[in-house]
Amino acid sequence: MAKKNTGDKEVQPSLFSDGENSSPDGQPTSVASEIIAEKPASETAHEVDDKALRRHDGDLRVVRHPVEFAALVPVTWRISALSRKLWMFMISYSLQAKGVATDEGVTWRVALNTLKRDAAYDSNDLDHLRDSIRELQRTLVDWSSSARDRKGEIKPWSSTQLLGSVEFVIDVSGRHCVEWSLPAVLLRQIREHKQYYESSLLVATQISRYSTLALLSLASRYKTSPNGLTIRRPWREWVPIFTGESEEAARMTRKGTGGKKSKAAAEDGSDEKYREFRYFNRDVISKAVAELNAVQDEFWVEPLPGRKSGSRTIHDLQFRIITREDYKPPAKPAYDAMTGQALDAMVELGLTKKFALELADEHSPELCLEVAEQVKKRVADGSQATIKKPEGYFVTELHKAAEAAKKLPPMAQPANTSLSVDEALEETLKDFQANLISEARAKYPDVPIEVKMDYEARFERESLNTAPPSVQSTYKKSGIKAPLISSRFFSWLAKEQAGDGWMPSAGELLAFERSRAMRKK
Repeated sequence: MAKKNTGDKEVQPSLFSDGENSSPDGQPTSVASEIIAEKPASETAHEVDDKALRRHDGDLRVVRHPVEFAALVPVTWRISALSRKLWMFMISYSLQAKGVATDEGVTWRVALNTLKRDAAYDSNDLDHLRDSIRELQRTLVDWSSSARDRKGEIKPWSSTQLLGSVEFVIDVSGRHCVEWSLPAVLLRQIREHKQYYESSLLVATQISRYSTLALLSLASRYKTSPNGLTIRRPWREWVPIFTGESEEAARMTRKGTGGKKSKAAAEDGSDEKYREFRYFNRDVISKAVAELNAVQDEFWVEPLPGRKSGSRTIHDLQFRIITREDYKPPAKPAYDAMTGQALDAMVELGLTKKFALELADEHSPELCLEVAEQVKKRVADGSQATIKKPEGYFVTELHKAAEAAKKLPPMAQPANTSLSVDEALEETLKDFQANLISEARAKYPDVPIEVKMDYEARFERESLNTAPPSVQSTYKKSGIKAPLISSRFFSWLAKEQAGDGWMPSAGELLAFERSRAMRKK
């Protein structure tokens, strides 16, 4: 993570300090502020919702990325771990909505605090954030596609930046925002991709190495393949993919440090730093595999180096992704009658059931059913132009309806107070236990060190011995400071301290509820 700024806390204006419209002390001038104020966000960019990448429970969710994104090969400059992570999130924002078409291109905007929070960037060094975004603007990557487009053309080679123009904006309310566009080639990849893989943003935030982020994308793409094997490449072709450093950047680095190529490296054109597979494996591959296996519990990644027949040296490399035996995919909630009706209506229009369920979860079954009924009537209307793709028309109309619903004032909903006695007791019990956990967490810093050591030793012995290997590895690496371990530890601690009081009587729950109501007054 970037070095934290230990000076003046007002560091955010440094984002705007490199330009003609900034004052010597780093503050934006009134001219710049007036220009920004004249164009609110709705006119210049699509405003990304603060919770666009989060589930209903607040956690970062799994997103779909085109398969071409799984193995980025930079051909100029280099990409750092932070740059790769920022790009992953900015692309994910762009995939959530179409953006706003302006003279400068299709643009999106997100609050700076939202980007920092989602990408787990907890530093105040915002100049470093800007430099990382610049890396994305000056790094060229190659794309290829063997599929013919609508005009029957094939584009076997395309070259583009990872990011187009970027602006840091102070909006009319004083918020600091980031506004960006995507290069035309990259935008086409997003709009026209047919195949995708699912990538966990939550896992990405726990990764510190560029190589591990690259391996996460690769493993996420191939984990659903029947044999669990990735593509096999000569191992030197993996070097820019896992280091984020192009051959050009490697040459410049050698020149800057006065490095010289060995004779063997000069003959095959490889980077001297990784002239043998064992160095690449030691410094990059083994560390990436170890970190990825530690931060998630869905699968194991295993490198498979290969040799040519009769040769003793490593020639190529691929990876095997193995689903862990103790992995349990998240349970899919059963849907009610309204959701079932909405799914049937959307499937009838040509949508897949999986995609229809995602739309119902995102926009509500009621809205999906209402729009589906309207689209059915429109399709059956012979007096108007024929709709060739009802499913596409439905998605467009659904997004319009959702945007229109956001602009309407919220309607007051009657409170649902019809809880049964058992349901009320269960809800109060959850609140009671959550309160015990909060108290245990709040009091823990004042616990004597020897008592802390005893608690943590018992926790490791009694609770972690049955935990998944990834949880145990995270504990050994970060202790109870890691969020994955912290919630588990304080739940255990609260239950341990409460003893029989962890499951109170109905009378005790009533007393807790009354006390809470009195505190609110």
